[in-house]
Amino acid sequence: MNTSATEALADDVARLVAQDPHSLPDVLLLEDTEVLLTLRRRLDGVLARRLQVLDTRDVTTSERAVSTKTWLVEYHQLSAADAGSRMAVARSSLSRPGIVEAMLAGEATQDQ
Repeated sequence: MNTSATEALADDVARLVAQDPHSLPDVLLLEDTEVLLTLRRRLDGVLARRLQVLDTRDVTTSERAVSTKTWLVEYHQLSAADAGSRMAVARSSLSRPGIVEAMLAGEATQDQ
């Protein structure tokens, strides 16, 4: 069960996966890649907000019997360092909302 927005994103990503970048003209390849990099930053912001809510509600503990960070590592193959970094950003989003807002706008990365 997913939201309609998540389903639409999954469909769009499937189309991108099927696309051969070798077939794209140079300018289109460059511009598309720039857009994808911005979208990645924005999606990291979306994930940060969701991880903050998951963590606050203790969802992964009640549904999977693990902490949110452990869930990222064990269920989603993130390294412990990456999971820790993502949780640090997610947890700081309440006291420092500007970080996630900049990510949502595509102006900051997960690592900034």
